[in-house]
Amino acid sequence: MMQLIARQIGPRVFLAVVILAPLLFGSATVRSIAFLLALSALALLLAPAPSSRRLAVLLALSGSAFVMFALFSSLQLTFAFGLVGFDPIALVDEARSLLLPVPGGPAFSLDASLYPETMMRALLATLVFWNALLYGQDRNRALASLNTMVVATAIMSALTIALFVADPSRVLWREKVAYFRDFTGPFVHRGAAGAWLCLLGISAALLLVRALDHLLTHFVVDDASLPKRLLLAFFAEPIRLTFLATVTVLTVAGLLLTQSRTAGLVFGFNILGLVAILFMTRLGSTRATVAIAVTVLTGFALMFAAAGSGLRDRLADTSFFEEGRWEIWGSTLRAILDRPILGFGAGTFRDLFPLFRSEALASLGPIQKAHSLPLEIASESGLPIAVLLCGLWLGISVYLLAGLLRATRFDALRSAGVLAAFSAIPFVSIDVIYDTFGYVAPLLAIVGLALAQPESRAPRS
Repeated sequence: MMQLIARQIGPRVFLAVVILAPLLFGSATVRSIAFLLALSALALLLAPAPSSRRLAVLLALSGSAFVMFALFSSLQLTFAFGLVGFDPIALVDEARSLLLPVPGGPAFSLDASLYPETMMRALLATLVFWNALLYGQDRNRALASLNTMVVATAIMSALTIALFVADPSRVLWREKVAYFRDFTGPFVHRGAAGAWLCLLGISAALLLVRALDHLLTHFVVDDASLPKRLLLAFFAEPIRLTFLATVTVLTVAGLLLTQSRTAGLVFGFNILGLVAILFMTRLGSTRATVAIAVTVLTGFALMFAAAGSGLRDRLADTSFFEEGRWEIWGSTLRAILDRPILGFGAGTFRDLFPLFRSEALASLGPIQKAHSLPLEIASESGLPIAVLLCGLWLGISVYLLAGLLRATRFDALRSAGVLAAFSAIPFVSIDVIYDTFGYVAPLLAIVGLALAQPESRAPRS
């Protein structure tokens, strides 16, 4: 009885975390982190045990990464806050001798108050990933989870479009000071909303292609012409295909509405990746592959053309790397070289950055983030932890790609995992999107669900 209850409740709690994350993480308060952390812990208690050694290794590797991060963070606290004589005031004096701006006056010091929140964020990410691995063992459940995430995102995107039509100032990525009781702005900037919609938009497109592949393979004769094959496939299950197409269009429309340059470029590469996957897996036949590839490219080209000049103008804008990013990265690199092994302490970037800030950034005001997750981790937690986490993510990405290359049929789950894993690299390397759990939670969920699928070792015909 208890196992039956766990099988029914556990997956729903896991999905609740992934779907609620974009709504609750506008302000990224400790309250919202604690709420999602409690739900994730409950889902993990109800999750099934790993069914293979491969899955157990993946769980152990991700858990070890979190433990290493926590241990290094404890050492950082020891060094950074007086127990071994680390003196931030000396760094302030050194910065002043170099004529660098140092806010805070003589009382300036590193603030350890963000350390607990940083640990909670890291633990929450680990639990979401573990839950995805464990609940993804059941392929039908994994596909249902991906469908649910995509549909929930389309609903939120439709709400965004409706709000924008009624009042252009009410959108999901509106920057606001107060988010409490305001669910029209859970994303703090357009880049984070664009990354989230890019992730779920390409997943929706993959589910649509999966449905077309199924119909073309089982219900449509192979000697028909390409237009006739597509029409026959549509009339075989018109409601299902119309629904998936609508979900895809709504999600991509929301993405185009953000006018995010990074998300627009990454989504374009994702479309090319989707087409490459189609030709690698050969949907039923070469003609079917060509038909779906042409349909996908034409559909997204028309949507991009209909989006207006907003996104195109932003893509043509060459100021992306002229907004202080090079100077921020250079200043962060100086901080890394100052303390390469242990860093300055988890969650202390906001306080450490003024000590190494370039004069070229004087007009930009306070710098809260490094605009690059690898650099920020290296400055806060040291190069060993940064190399460990980046290496683990790259290893996961390559592992998923290798599994996709061995697949004998089109696999929407693996394809979504591959595109999500590789798309995350530019998102977290040149922007501050990694600070928004509304993107991080669905990302880890999709990658975990893809990793949970058993390997396919049969040679492709």
